[in-house]
Amino acid sequence: MRADAETKESWLQDIRAVLVELGHAEHSARDMARALFGGLQRLRGGMEHYIPAEDREGRDAAIRAEFNGRNRDDVCRKFGISKSQFYKILSR
Repeated sequence: MRADAETKESWLQDIRAVLVELGHAEHSARDMARALFGGLQRLRGGMEHYIPAEDREGRDAAIRAEFNGRNRDDVCRKFGISKSQFYKILSR
Protein backbone atom coordinates (compact mmCIF):
# COMPACT_ATOMS: atom_id res chain seq x y z
CA MET A 1 0.00 0.00 0.00
CA ARG A 2 1.36 3.45 -0.87
CA ALA A 3 2.01 5.94 1.92
CA ASP A 4 -0.78 8.29 0.79
CA ALA A 5 -3.26 5.38 0.71
CA GLU A 6 -2.20 4.40 4.24
CA THR A 7 -2.64 8.00 5.38
CA LYS A 8 -6.10 8.19 3.81
CA GLU A 9 -7.12 4.93 5.45
CA SER A 10 -5.82 6.15 8.80
CA TRP A 11 -7.80 9.39 8.51
CA LEU A 12 -10.94 7.48 7.53
CA GLN A 13 -10.59 5.17 10.53
CA ASP A 14 -10.04 8.10 12.90
CA ILE A 15 -12.97 10.11 11.56
CA ARG A 16 -15.22 7.03 11.69
CA ALA A 17 -14.17 6.34 15.28
CA VAL A 18 -15.05 9.88 16.34
CA LEU A 19 -18.43 9.66 14.62
CA VAL A 20 -19.16 6.37 16.41
CA GLU A 21 -18.13 7.98 19.73
CA LEU A 22 -20.64 10.74 18.97
CA GLY A 23 -23.37 8.13 18.64
CA HIS A 24 -23.56 7.45 14.92
CA ALA A 25 -24.18 3.89 13.76
CA GLU A 26 -21.14 2.10 12.30
CA HIS A 27 -22.50 1.92 8.74
CA SER A 28 -23.50 5.60 8.61
CA ALA A 29 -20.26 6.66 10.32
CA ARG A 30 -18.28 4.91 7.59
CA ASP A 31 -20.19 6.77 4.86
CA MET A 32 -19.96 10.08 6.70
CA ALA A 33 -16.21 9.60 7.24
CA ARG A 34 -15.72 9.16 3.49
CA ALA A 35 -17.76 12.30 2.79
CA LEU A 36 -15.92 14.35 5.41
CA PHE A 37 -12.53 13.16 4.19
CA GLY A 38 -13.48 14.00 0.60
CA GLY A 39 -14.46 17.51 1.69
CA LEU A 40 -11.19 17.96 3.54
CA GLN A 41 -9.27 16.74 0.49
CA ARG A 42 -11.00 19.33 -1.70
CA LEU A 43 -10.46 22.15 0.80
CA ARG A 44 -7.03 21.27 2.20
CA GLY A 45 -5.54 18.57 -0.03
CA GLY A 46 -1.77 18.72 -0.39
CA MET A 47 -1.24 20.86 2.70
CA GLU A 48 0.50 19.78 5.88
CA HIS A 49 -1.65 20.12 8.97
CA TYR A 50 -1.02 20.40 12.66
CA ILE A 51 -3.81 19.33 14.99
CA PRO A 52 -3.10 20.57 18.52
CA ALA A 53 -3.42 18.16 21.41
CA GLU A 54 -6.59 18.18 23.44
CA ASP A 55 -6.78 20.83 26.15
CA ARG A 56 -5.79 19.07 29.34
CA GLU A 57 -7.14 21.57 31.87
CA GLY A 58 -10.59 20.00 31.92
CA ARG A 59 -9.18 16.50 32.15
CA ASP A 60 -6.81 17.51 34.94
CA ALA A 61 -9.65 19.14 36.89
CA ALA A 62 -11.71 15.95 36.51
CA ILE A 63 -8.78 13.89 37.80
CA ARG A 64 -8.43 16.12 40.87
CA ALA A 65 -12.18 15.95 41.51
CA GLU A 66 -12.26 12.17 41.13
CA PHE A 67 -9.37 11.54 43.53
CA ASN A 68 -10.54 10.91 47.09
CA GLY A 69 -7.16 10.25 48.68
CA ARG A 70 -7.40 6.47 48.39
CA ASN A 71 -8.29 5.70 44.77
CA ARG A 72 -5.12 6.65 42.88
CA ASP A 73 -4.93 3.41 40.89
CA ASP A 74 -8.60 3.61 39.88
CA VAL A 75 -8.19 7.23 38.75
CA CYS A 76 -5.05 6.39 36.77
CA ARG A 77 -6.82 3.51 35.06
CA LYS A 78 -9.94 5.53 34.30
CA PHE A 79 -8.01 8.39 32.69
CA GLY A 80 -5.27 6.27 31.13
CA ILE A 81 -2.40 7.99 32.91
CA SER A 82 0.70 6.80 34.75
CA LYS A 83 1.32 7.31 38.45
CA SER A 84 3.98 9.92 37.68
CA GLN A 85 1.53 11.83 35.45
CA PHE A 86 -1.05 11.58 38.22
CA TYR A 87 1.27 13.18 40.78
CA LYS A 88 2.31 15.93 38.34
CA ILE A 89 -1.35 16.78 37.78
CA LEU A 90 -2.04 16.91 41.52
CA SER A 91 0.94 19.20 42.10
CA ARG A 92 -0.21 21.82 39.56
